[in-house]
Amino acid sequence: MSQQGYSAGQVSPDGRWRWDGLQWLPNQGGPPPKPRGARSAWTVVALILLPPLGLILVWFTSWTTQAKRAATVGGVVWFVVWAAIGFGNQRPSDQPGTAATAASPSAEVPAAVTEIPSSPQPARSATPTQSPVQLSGQGSKVTDPFHLAAGTYKIAWKADGGPDNFIVGAHRGTVEQPGLVNEIPPNPSSGETTLSVDAGDYFLDVKASNLSWTITLTKIA
Repeated sequence: MSQQGYSAGQVSPDGRWRWDGLQWLPNQGGPPPKPRGARSAWTVVALILLPPLGLILVWFTSWTTQAKRAATVGGVVWFVVWAAIGFGNQRPSDQPGTAATAASPSAEVPAAVTEIPSSPQPARSATPTQSPVQLSGQGSKVTDPFHLAAGTYKIAWKADGGPDNFIVGAHRGTVEQPGLVNEIPPNPSSGETTLSVDAGDYFLDVKASNLSWTITLTKIA
């Protein structure tokens, strides 16, 4: 090293050499020790407040290897606890993808409405529909019995042939309703009339010597 600008007893910047006035000699005292207490203190603080950074700084300290390993294990454990506490205290509204659903204090809770089932109504039996009754024949005839529901019926008749009397009477058992039809076809050869009856079995008594005839009973009321 150059001898200019140095005074006796001056120590080199790295602390390993000392100038005796003529030459540089090894500094027997060695370089001044670097302050380690501050670094160790900052490492401990980092392990407590910011475990990931503390775990890195541990391996740059002058601690023994055993101490570094112990500090690393302790730091990992503390980091796990630290993370669990942090996530546990996170509010639902702070979590990503979760919308805050805090209800307003003044919001009214709607009253629950309970519907009381009504008692089942008995099924109504359908009123049987009276099918039209059609009767036909040649000459005078007493028809087979047929059933009629109570009501009013339209009697439509048609007779071919003649001239001859066409007389029709309705019977229910021994009760007769004569004069239902009393015409002389072919003038007229057809016609209509009405008949009101109670429910029961009926038959027709047709007097028509030389006529072919058809009678249809259709319920209208």
